[in-house]
Amino acid sequence: MQFLELRRHSTRTPGTEHLSQVGVARARRAGESMGPFARVVTSPSPWTFETAIAMGFAVDERYLPVPLTEAEWDALDQVMPPGTPFAVRAQTLSTAPLGRGFADALREQWASLASRMRDQECILVITHGGYVDNSAVACLPDAPHATWGDCFAHCGGIRLAYEQGRFAGGAVLRVS
Repeated sequence: MQFLELRRHSTRTPGTEHLSQVGVARARRAGESMGPFARVVTSPSPWTFETAIAMGFAVDERYLPVPLTEAEWDALDQVMPPGTPFAVRAQTLSTAPLGRGFADALREQWASLASRMRDQECILVITHGGYVDNSAVACLPDAPHATWGDCFAHCGGIRLAYEQGRFAGGAVLRVS
């Protein structure tokens, strides 16, 4: 079994691409109870890279987001704006044509990364709020999403178990 830990970035300084001092402190606190990781991956955004560093982890690579057009991203934002509950996300990702394709692409993206690990290894991925929320639902479509609580706050996320070519379970990770 391998593990993929998806975490939302920490808080930014409003209007900038960088973490605030509060965001750095939050990431440091979160990082104290995390790891070890075989690899650390971030999105191309500076604040995800800064989050990993503030958590105490060197970044090994950056992933590219699922390639959607600007119109497709806008359409997803219309049906799943920030704060959309997990159960609603699950419904949208399983029934809407764009949602199904997006869920499949997310699951494939993370399965490709997880399949590169050896047994018992874990990869940390620092990403974005909606992206980690949607990824959690896409990778665990049959989970009891209504029990997961609110969407992931800064530095929160999910630890996914990957076994025999599929996601086999997960644990929601909250940061106080």
